[in-house]
Amino acid sequence: MGRGSANGTVKMGSGRSVSSSLLLLISLLHHPCCLYLPTMLWLFVALGGLVGSLARYFLGTAVQGWVGAGFPAGTMVVNISASFLIGIIMQYSVESSALSPEIRILLTTGFCGGYSTFSSFSWESVRLLQDGEWGRAAFYVGGSLFVSLAATFLGIAAAHRFITLRRTG
Repeated sequence: MGRGSANGTVKMGSGRSVSSSLLLLISLLHHPCCLYLPTMLWLFVALGGLVGSLARYFLGTAVQGWVGAGFPAGTMVVNISASFLIGIIMQYSVESSALSPEIRILLTTGFCGGYSTFSSFSWESVRLLQDGEWGRAAFYVGGSLFVSLAATFLGIAAAHRFITLRRTG
């Protein structure tokens, strides 16, 4: 726990004060690699991540409640739908100028990044294997991988179709 000091800073366990930690953080944010990213882009990523994380929680919980605790269906549905969404968003942004770079970053890095659950997928796969559920683990890994790839292709096709209809209609 932190300890107070005479100058009003709080010493952390490492002996570094909060003020020196903040100065370190500020200096890192002003590092040349970070100067190329406007601050507003960070806000778009953060906002998208917030909404994506909440969407993952609510959808994953709802699906898991419907299916039951025996199989990580909530994570699987979220990963497949995230693959579909990123297919739509990226293809739409490739074929159309309707999405600004800020909105594309909000939707992909932000929302999809917060929404997708690859770390949960990895953990649940390992748990199934550790529990000796080899068949279920194979179905989960194979199904997640192949159906997510198919969902990405479907998202690309849907975006392409939408753009074609928009251009002709």
